[in-house]
Amino acid sequence: MLEYDAAYKMETYFAPSNPVDADHISMKFGVSIDGGEVQVIDTIKSSYNAGAWSDSIWSNGVRNNVHTASVELGELEWGTHTIRIYAQDPALVLQKMVLYSSRRLPTSCLGAPESYFVGEKSVGK
Repeated sequence: MLEYDAAYKMETYFAPSNPVDADHISMKFGVSIDGGEVQVIDTIKSSYNAGAWSDSIWSNGVRNNVHTASVELGELEWGTHTIRIYAQDPALVLQKMVLYSSRRLPTSCLGAPESYFVGEKSVGK
């Protein structure tokens, strides 16, 4: 549940997989909010070169054991929303999502700690 009206972003954390097809360099997923239009995001660039330390996306993925991608969600009102994630490419494994507004959390390797919400009652803090 969102605590206030604001423009939100979502940081996604994926397992550091590589594309399964050398002729199709992408690791795409889709995101929709409340049944709206699906935004398609590619977690890697078309110039991605798995195994090359000169490729910062690959080498950072290996070093941090994660690929990250940011998604602009736009203005969202206070309250409960439905976020749907769609895998577009094989080998894409979502590990974590972190929602934030302009009050972004401090940077950390694994992102914010996990939180649970059931209805309007916070559980498992």
